[in-house]
Amino acid sequence: MVPSTPNLFDWATSELSQDAFLCWLVAHAGETERADLQRIARAFIARLWNRSQPATPCDPEDVSLHGAPQRQQAHTDVFFSARIRGAVVPFLIEDKVHTSQHHDQLERYATWLKAQKLKHDAAADVRVYFKTGYHFDEDRAAEKHDYLIVGLDEVVGFYSTHRAASDILDDYRRYVTAMLEGRRAALEGYRALGRDFVQYEFLCALKRDCPENIGAGAIARGTNMGGTPWTHYAIASFPKVLAGLHESLFLRVDARQDDDGKRRYYLGLRQYGYVKDREKSNPGSRQLKLARLAQYKVHLAAAREEVGSSLRFGRVSNDHRGANESEVGILFFDEETQTPGAVLAAWPAVHRALVGRFRAMSPPNP
Repeated sequence: MVPSTPNLFDWATSELSQDAFLCWLVAHAGETERADLQRIARAFIARLWNRSQPATPCDPEDVSLHGAPQRQQAHTDVFFSARIRGAVVPFLIEDKVHTSQHHDQLERYATWLKAQKLKHDAAADVRVYFKTGYHFDEDRAAEKHDYLIVGLDEVVGFYSTHRAASDILDDYRRYVTAMLEGRRAALEGYRALGRDFVQYEFLCALKRDCPENIGAGAIARGTNMGGTPWTHYAIASFPKVLAGLHESLFLRVDARQDDDGKRRYYLGLRQYGYVKDREKSNPGSRQLKLARLAQYKVHLAAAREEVGSSLRFGRVSNDHRGANESEVGILFFDEETQTPGAVLAAWPAVHRALVGRFRAMSPPNP
């Protein structure tokens, strides 16, 4: 088998490498020796302007580079200034690959950019949230801070229609195209639940078809101690029901050993209440949690019977001591009758019956 042509970006996969590529491209807007790359660079800047300022669009011929691209100015990823029809405009690109915005960084960078806008006496600025990795809710929230969001589909679309005789440009185009194809393949049928964005997409689809919840509805994600991802869809929140402590119920996508000792991905219903070491401040909280856990298991069995569900549930890890987190029910995915797609089709009926039963539960004893 003939090996594929080596690609620079198979090794240069970090955000810093993508920063460097963006700076390299933008810098060509000010070069005259490579007219093909200059044309693409100006088209890229024009696209960012037009996305940010749709009321006053420009053509690539209206663009020229004013200030060379710089990295890590006040911790920003990429900063440069361009002339749009002769007017100076500062551009800021917050570049991401697999991480998301955090710690109010977008607000801080926007404040810094406003100072650059005043410095250049500019009438407008352009803020870009550029991420080739999957976009989660926290990424989409960049719009709230007046950043235009550029994702992988748009990146691939741009470089597929703008070409030049450049190995670097060709490598980047092949790299992002392969990334997009791999993501689409992973999402097809939800067969790659070991990837965080596939878990997230699965629970987003489940939430769409199962919107019923009790004071909840958020999707959260994180990593286990071994670095593998987990994702939650909160379906119920009960304040102060555990002797003054909060209790929640959520659906979890993760992996663990099944009944036969094989590691498999699952959809599980879990109960959470922070009762550990709380007996002195909240006496009886553990006992209440265990009592409610038993009720939840009864309701799950009754809901399955009520709708005639064919879903096969595995054995839960029984909690007899009142841990903070306990399994109510678990079903393991397989490649035959219990595929993620089949679960998406069958779970909503169980979900509606289950949430209805949770709503009707009598309040705990004080």
